[in-house]
Formats: sequence, C-alpha cells, structure tokens
Amino acid sequence: MNKPDDLEKFVQEKRELFDVKIPNEKIWENISKQVNTHTLRTVWYRSNLFRSIAAGFTLLVIGGTLGFLLANKKESPLWNIGMASKPFTDFEMVSQKSINEKLFQLRELNAEESIFSDLQQIDRSMEELKNELDRIPKGQEKIILEQLKRGYQTKIDILDKIIQRLEPKTQKQDEKAI
Repeated sequence: MNKPDDLEKFVQEKRELFDVKIPNEKIWENISKQVNTHTLRTVWYRSNLFRSIAAGFTLLVIGGTLGFLLANKKESPLWNIGMASKPFTDFEMVSQKSINEKLFQLRELNAEESIFSDLQQIDRSMEELKNELDRIPKGQEKIILEQLKRGYQTKIDILDKIIQRLEPKTQKQDEKAI
C-alpha cells in the first residue's frame, strides 16, 4: 500500500514538469485520421438476425425440454389431469378390491402357483394398455378405457371360475379328513 501513495506523492510534486510538455498538433491530427479511416461495423451479436436466431433457439430448447419431461412421465397424463372419467376410476377401484379379495381366497384354497403367474400376464397386458394411453391420438381414450374395463372384468370372471372349481375339491378333502 505504500508504493501507490509514494507514486501519487511523486506525481503531485512533479506535476508542473508533466504539464509543461504538450504534444505537437500534427500528432493529434495523425491519430484522428487513423481512427476515422475505419468504418463502423455492426457487431454481429447486436444485430436483429442474431437476436431472432437466439430467440428461436431458446424456444426450441424450452419446447424440447418440456416435451422430453412430458414424454418421460411414469403415469399417463390422462390420470394426472383428470381426463379419465370418474366412472372409470370408480370402476377400477371396485374391481381392484374385488380382485384382491379373490386372490386372498385363492391363497386360502392353496391354488397352484401357475395360476398366479397366468394372472400376472393379464396384469402386464393391462399395464401395457395404461401405457398406451400416452401414445394414442386425442379422442381415442375411450377405446382404451373400455378395454381396461373388459380386462378387469375378465380377470374377475377367471378368478370366480377358479374359485368355484377349487372349492368342491377342498370340501371333499375336508370331508375325508373328518
């Protein structure tokens, strides 16, 4: 910090010696000629073309990002924004409850594991239908929702038939045990 103070002190003491010497007028004329010979150029980043390209690129990036985020959602946008009809969601809840009760009954009846693996195939196909809701054109949602309803109903019907066939066998085994 001492050196700048010493420099300032030196300049102030010798100020008169600095102010005495004035450059020749011709020097200033030469400098101004050299400066004025160049035409002013428009800086490329200040031009309207660059601004419009930058705005377009920005919109493209924002649109691409939003599209990517919407496309990679795990759940269907129909479920998220409430486009799935209330009757279908009610039907789905009732069906799931019924299916879970019937699966519990099957486990009590000691059903074969192959039955459960077959039922999982139905679940996978219904999951594919739910995923298909993301890719279908607008207005086609009802078709998939109807197929999902049929899938739930089919699974319930299959479970009922399996339970009906397994119940007499377990009753006969219980009677033999008595």
